[in-house]
Amino acid sequence: MDEKFGRFAVEIVDPDPFFALLSDVLAGEGLIRAALCQEVTYGDLSFTGVDPEPGETGFHKRSEFSPEQEVRMLWVPAGPPVLFVQAFILSCSALAQWCRLVDASPTEQTADEGTDPSGRGRHE
Repeated sequence: MDEKFGRFAVEIVDPDPFFALLSDVLAGEGLIRAALCQEVTYGDLSFTGVDPEPGETGFHKRSEFSPEQEVRMLWVPAGPPVLFVQAFILSCSALAQWCRLVDASPTEQTADEGTDPSGRGRHE
């Protein structure tokens, strides 16, 4: 896992309420105009002629990735379209209840144990 996601990753253990709360917070700040949360489908990426598209753009991956059982979340920023979205920090400690810190080392910690992947300590 270390090669794929780095030493630490955060697993969202219950994506639906996580997505709903985060979307509400983003919308309340006026930062988004649309949001979509969807399970990824897996299979062939190519199609020709009148074949149906293999899956919705951004929510379909090759079959080899199916063990990931991924859910993707997409937020469309408010305002006019831009080429690059500016990074920002959004504080919402209530989201931690649906997160689990996954450590690539032999032991694992949860987000509730007071650490974060940056090593800077817990943020509220």
